[in-house]
Amino acid sequence: MKSLSTIDAAFLFMESPQTPMHVGSLHLLALPSGTQSKFAARLRSHLKLRLSLAPVLTRVVQFLPLNILTPYWAQSGQPDLNDHVRHVKLPKPGDARALEDLVATLHAETLDRSRPLWEMTVITALGASLQTAPGRHVIALYSKLHHAAVDGQGAVALANAILDVTEHPAPPKPGKRRSTLKLGFGEALTGALSHQLSQAMDLAKRVPDAWRLLRATANKEPSTTTERKRKPPATNGLRLAPKTPFNRAIDASRTFASLGLSLPAIRLLGKTHTASINDVVLAIVAGALRRYLKRHRQLPKEPLVAAIPFSLRAAGDDQANNQVAMTMMSLPTHLASADARLKAVVAASATMKAGAGGMRGVLPTDFPAIGWGWLVRSVSKLYGESGLADRLPTVANLVISNVPGPQVPLYLAGAELLSYVPVSIVTHGLGLNITVQSYNGRVFFGLIASGKAVSDVHEVRDDLEAAWLELAGI
Repeated sequence: MKSLSTIDAAFLFMESPQTPMHVGSLHLLALPSGTQSKFAARLRSHLKLRLSLAPVLTRVVQFLPLNILTPYWAQSGQPDLNDHVRHVKLPKPGDARALEDLVATLHAETLDRSRPLWEMTVITALGASLQTAPGRHVIALYSKLHHAAVDGQGAVALANAILDVTEHPAPPKPGKRRSTLKLGFGEALTGALSHQLSQAMDLAKRVPDAWRLLRATANKEPSTTTERKRKPPATNGLRLAPKTPFNRAIDASRTFASLGLSLPAIRLLGKTHTASINDVVLAIVAGALRRYLKRHRQLPKEPLVAAIPFSLRAAGDDQANNQVAMTMMSLPTHLASADARLKAVVAASATMKAGAGGMRGVLPTDFPAIGWGWLVRSVSKLYGESGLADRLPTVANLVISNVPGPQVPLYLAGAELLSYVPVSIVTHGLGLNITVQSYNGRVFFGLIASGKAVSDVHEVRDDLEAAWLELAGI
């Protein structure tokens, strides 16, 4: 058995019909020349050969009675791939809007916990506007995997196991067959308690480094005279986020949109202005949010605050679990000039990276958690269902994540991936998520929102495109 970390388990305990906790992706696939049908069957055959390389696809979550400790993963043996790989036809007119609306509907549905926590949906009957590969038929694939199983970097590692860099790869080497394991209560409890003890010992080892980091942060002097006048050293840079329509309790409705931009163009703009690709992405988002909120007459005078995940993984670590923490960064939505916004992002990003760098190796991704399930479920239910999310101050306005991906064409069961759009998670109090994935010379923005927070996220998508054009013109 393998116990879930407290972070992994939290995604299960927080889950509800209003807040599914899976991450997903949307791809356009160009089928090999001369083929137009039966891709779902071919995909099942392909995955059957790769299951030994991707154990996350064959394990099920098991809960201890009363959720006294964190759950554990158990191997399920050979899953029924008919349950996990499905086929639907895209409703007419079969355009990008219809595809994104279908993905929003599929993404709102929770995964069946009695099976391995993943699904893939092959989508056919795409209209002429999506047939973008001359001589080849284009279909779509939407996949989702529970966040308890992977973080962004873990998902990339999983993709490496099932994707290829050529249309005709060599057959994978047979992997070790994993037997089904079902533990009795006593064995499971013993294993879980042993896991808790090891985490307590690991946490104790981290305390000295964590204490040194906290002291260094508290004693850090502001870097400018203006900062010294504005805030005392111990609280410099820490503030609550202004209230926006995104920060409220949400329902089960979802709205999804996507945008693809040129990676070389973004890289060139960044190089011209001494900014990273991530800086340019954040400046685009800041400009889009300013446009959207100003149009709706809800733009705060203060800059918005983004919650930005950062990886705690050591180099070479490709485990399929969550090793991630959150940091906060000011978004210059209060600045009217695109040039000023980019400069402000570069400065804020440098400060954020310096702080996040000190946390690696100190922040635990697992810790002792007796009663963790009760606590997480109670707090999550109270915050969402009681309406506290509508009334309490918030530390962030939205989540923005940027996951670097491969810059070469990838293939799945012989079909070429033409796009790689991430589909992430929204929660009570954070009803908008913008996740970015680079792939093969393109930067794909995936926007997911609760319908209560953003009635039509395509508005924000259009604002992203306008903000990029504005930024490209400076």
